[in-house]
Amino acid sequence: MASDLVLKSALVGVIMAAAVGPIWMLCFRRALVEGFWAGFASGLGAAGADALYAAVAAFGLTFISDFLIAHRSAFLFGASVFLIWLGARMFRARPGRMPTAVHASGLAQACGVTLVLTLANPMTILSFLAIFAALGLTGARDLATATAMVLGVFLGAASWWLVLCALAARIGPRLGDATFVALNRAAGAFVVAFAGYQLLLLGRG
Repeated sequence: MASDLVLKSALVGVIMAAAVGPIWMLCFRRALVEGFWAGFASGLGAAGADALYAAVAAFGLTFISDFLIAHRSAFLFGASVFLIWLGARMFRARPGRMPTAVHASGLAQACGVTLVLTLANPMTILSFLAIFAALGLTGARDLATATAMVLGVFLGAASWWLVLCALAARIGPRLGDATFVALNRAAGAFVVAFAGYQLLLLGRG
């Protein structure tokens, strides 16, 4: 049934979104410092990228996946350099509080950053293929089936970010300035270290 397929695919979306990494840290930290909508907008960017990669896997668009995987080093290099810059900014950030107004341009930018950064890891396609296979979602697919899979992935990922960012936004106002500084430094160091490790692996490859 289509509903079962959407639910199974939503589980895939949750699994992909819940993996702790730089995107997870960026979204959580943004919700913690800037509020729910800023964090959730970032999460929706990541969810949109997951849905696009799920579409490549579900619709069997091998010419796209082959191209992206063949050029993965260039994509990962660019993303790693950008993450180092972002992480350094986070590390140096001064204590702050949630803005009094939510600006559409800021939300769009937050969404766009995580969309691009998530898309910059073409190996995500292989993760989707592996998880689809583990859940028995492989085999011949018609348009409706593939669409249901992509929709499920997006809804699952978006639901994860909804819950995580709501939790972070609830915790944020209770934190003092010293805690904000410590969190900024921890998040920034994590993102820089992750990106640096990724560059190291690229250099060895």
